[in-house]
Amino acid sequence: MTIAIVVPIILGAILGDISTGVIAGVGAMCLGLSDSPGTFKEKFNGLLVANIFVFAITFIGSFLAPYFISLLLFIVCACFFLSIISVYGNRAAMIGTATMIALTFSFSVERTPLEAFLFASWTLAGGIGYSFISLLFWGVKPYQMIQNELSATYLETGKYIQLKSKLYGHVGATDSLSDSLIKQQLNVSVQQNKVRELLLNRRSALQGTTRLGRSMVILLKRVVDLYEMANVIHYDYEELNNSMPSSLMSKVGGVFNAIGEQMIEMGYHIQRGERWKSTNDQEEVIQELVAEVDELIKLHVEDYPFRHLVALKNILRNFSRLNRKLLRTGKYSNPSVDLKIDQPKELTLSAFTAPTSYSIQKLLNNLSLESAYFRHAIRMSATVSLAFVVVRFLGVQEGYWALLAIVVILKPSFSATKQRVFERALGTIFGGGISFLIFPFISNSFISFTLLFAFTLATFSLLSFNYGLGVLFITPYAILLFSFSKGGDMDIAWIRIVDNLVGASLAWIANYLIFPNWEYKNSKTKLQAVLKANHSYLMEVMKIYTGEDYNENNFKLARKQAYIENANLVDSFQSMLAEPKRYQKDKTHIHSFVIYSQEFAAHTATLAVYRKTIPQQFLFPEFKDLRKEISKILTQAEKNLISTHSRENETSFQIEELEKLSTRNSELINKRIEEIQEGQIETETKYLLTDVMLVENQFQYLIQLSQNFLSNSRKITTD
Repeated sequence: MTIAIVVPIILGAILGDISTGVIAGVGAMCLGLSDSPGTFKEKFNGLLVANIFVFAITFIGSFLAPYFISLLLFIVCACFFLSIISVYGNRAAMIGTATMIALTFSFSVERTPLEAFLFASWTLAGGIGYSFISLLFWGVKPYQMIQNELSATYLETGKYIQLKSKLYGHVGATDSLSDSLIKQQLNVSVQQNKVRELLLNRRSALQGTTRLGRSMVILLKRVVDLYEMANVIHYDYEELNNSMPSSLMSKVGGVFNAIGEQMIEMGYHIQRGERWKSTNDQEEVIQELVAEVDELIKLHVEDYPFRHLVALKNILRNFSRLNRKLLRTGKYSNPSVDLKIDQPKELTLSAFTAPTSYSIQKLLNNLSLESAYFRHAIRMSATVSLAFVVVRFLGVQEGYWALLAIVVILKPSFSATKQRVFERALGTIFGGGISFLIFPFISNSFISFTLLFAFTLATFSLLSFNYGLGVLFITPYAILLFSFSKGGDMDIAWIRIVDNLVGASLAWIANYLIFPNWEYKNSKTKLQAVLKANHSYLMEVMKIYTGEDYNENNFKLARKQAYIENANLVDSFQSMLAEPKRYQKDKTHIHSFVIYSQEFAAHTATLAVYRKTIPQQFLFPEFKDLRKEISKILTQAEKNLISTHSRENETSFQIEELEKLSTRNSELINKRIEEIQEGQIETETKYLLTDVMLVENQFQYLIQLSQNFLSNSRKITTD
């Protein structure tokens, strides 16, 4: 984007018409803001639509600039339309926002019809220039963006593992880390979904013909599996830390942290397209810890709770599997080696992406106050129109900056808008300070162009992943653009600051007053969705333990949906915490739901990870009845969220099957203790007990969490 913006300005300066160069640069900027990753067809179509929209809007806006009433009506309609099209997804939303930015520039100066056409044409020329460069870079490196996002997924997963490693050996860490772990799980889930949509859609378009494409599909599947393995073996860490030797637990945490470090290291290799090979293999350390646990079992069986020793051994077994899988994954990070890999036949990759529908009916279905998109469109249209009236009547100099601030600040979510308001206000103030520092030097053309290139690069490189930092450079970037086209003195920096603060203030007020989108209104829908997704995920896993027909594709789809819905619930809850306290209804109960849901998914993941080894050892008949009882509890919890009538007709649930598992577990424990006392170390019971305890513990937790869901569902308000 930097090249597409700066080159027209330089050409304009060389040809003696820098104002035209700036207009073309603004056109390139708007197209750059509308662009998003995807297949060639998606990018081409998106850029084509954006160019058409930007040209039409800038021409009409410029043409109507002298006619106040007509322009006001046009702003109302254009902002509503460009906001409501976000129902068609992120690409459409970005096109709408970029076009509204172009609109704010279009009527900054009154023009004749011919001048309006030329203004729109030069804006289009800049947009076409950006489109050509963007598609050219896509052709040269079609997977670069996905490679970066896939790398980020490994980085975020590694950070999650490192964060979770602090649960071992740190007494009292569970409560302090709980919210941080949930937030990081959200980051991982968002990254996974982003890569899934980008990679699987693009791989389908390219028919998987490249080595890099095949490698990245495998890398995506592996990172999802690795994350699932990192999520398993969820215990009462406080109880475990208090009952085990602190030195041992610290070593366990150290091993987990080292695995996280290796995953982060691998993420950077993926970004560079280099093969990763571990320099810190943890397998030897893990086996030493397993031997240490065995020694405790052998010599100190009465000093430490036996079930905790077995649990710790299961944790180390999982670490070993995770470590080995990570090591095997490293070979796929080098695209120069053709691995001749195709996805397993039972997996249908297209099923893991959601097709985007552009039907007119989808738009019509959202034309009501029940739709968050509709309310946001009204909010945006009303606020920008009000700002236009205010700056026109007050004669605010360069008032379009205030309108532009509103366009980029207002978001459908209250919390997102609130964050943008503070980031925009602080960024503008500090950016204004930078502008004052550089202003004495902009009279020198070489320095000015150098600074413009630097600020353009900094602005648009940072905005996509750190808006708060990127906005810091927007003001000096805008001041330089203004000085090239219109000249000016240091007063323009003050005008920019005041205009942006006016826009931010109006956006803040609108966020409160014009159809605000409070999260509590969506909480029941999110809770129902996460219950249903967790329910389906567990039922798919349970098919293996009951000997029923199992389909790997259905399992992975259910797992994907569970992760997505858990992430949506976490995101919704985090947004609620940023809202006024009077709108944080059922906050405590929803927070409990978030924690229960994350734990439920973790215990289900534990059963899933061992689906190819344990079930073959034993298919206990009580599993089928146990599955039915858990299903009844979760179904009742879902009904409770819908109406109070369901709560009144609630039935009690008895889990007799779990008692049978517990009895079998206790018998094996007693038998194993007797064997140890008799000096029998390596026996069949040793290995059977480990697996039986693992499965039985998961069902114990899943039953308790299901009961917690049911209990909490009675407390959530239904009005």
